[in-house]
Amino acid sequence: MGKTASTLIHRMLFASDFTACSAYAEPYAFSMAKQFDAEFDALYAASPEARPSTELDEEQVIHELAGLVSRAAAHGVVAHALPGTGHSATEVVQTVTAVHADMVALGTRASGFIEQVRSEPLAEAIIRDAPCPVLTVCLPQGDPRRGLRRDHEEQRLNRVLIPLDFSDCSQYALLYGIQMAKELGLEVTLLHVLDWAWIGLHTKLSTLTAVERVRELVEGAVAKTVQDLHVQGVRARYLIKDGAPIDIILETSRDTDCSMLVIGTHGHHGLKRLVLGSVARAAVAAAACPVLTINPHACRSSAVFSKPFLLRGVFE
Repeated sequence: MGKTASTLIHRMLFASDFTACSAYAEPYAFSMAKQFDAEFDALYAASPEARPSTELDEEQVIHELAGLVSRAAAHGVVAHALPGTGHSATEVVQTVTAVHADMVALGTRASGFIEQVRSEPLAEAIIRDAPCPVLTVCLPQGDPRRGLRRDHEEQRLNRVLIPLDFSDCSQYALLYGIQMAKELGLEVTLLHVLDWAWIGLHTKLSTLTAVERVRELVEGAVAKTVQDLHVQGVRARYLIKDGAPIDIILETSRDTDCSMLVIGTHGHHGLKRLVLGSVARAAVAAAACPVLTINPHACRSSAVFSKPFLLRGVFE
């Protein structure tokens, strides 16, 4: 497939701390920039937990950025190094606005609940505030060197998984994922997880007939959406599964061998983010594939978000 004239991504900002996490994310970022024929900027972003003990000095940053630019060129991507040492999440977000980036990409690692209470990871802070979608690639557990030098063609997008829960956040993720599928000819899998514990708290399900009715309504809405996508020329299918949303999402991303998970997030601050943003946050920390996070409260300028929703909530 040749280069695509994109309405989504014209400029990508890659935030690197030059650790194994960033090295693992590089081929994915290079490949996406190449597929969208996007300009590519790189800067040094230091995680809060890494400061000041491992923060690089200016000479080291210049050296590392030069290496990143060289690796990008080897993948057919023209990259530009942005000056600065140890950008915080706030500074990364400010740079996104300054250079008019349409996407931020960075590597991440799994983090536990206690770590997230104590300090907000760099990736999560960027996802919350960046005025554009954020692509995160989680370093696999085990040998941190595994997979760092794979050919970038292996990382090309071909299949995307889009979880739907009928919320506005997931609707925005759907709009973005579908536009991406149209531009790159991707196959789309829509996933709805029937979380009966949540449904039981928000609806009155007293009989087996009522439960079956909920399943019927959900499947009908998602199936209709897939039919509409077929009419638009998008290769799409849907899955309806029972269970805990994050467990099912991660399991399905592995079983379907998807090349990207596109998910919406609320963009909350403080303790509230630990509850209401748990699914997106857990996906960023544990998914076996790259995760593209859409925060509609921050990403208001993209034209794709001005389109009407493709489906409406069953539980409205």
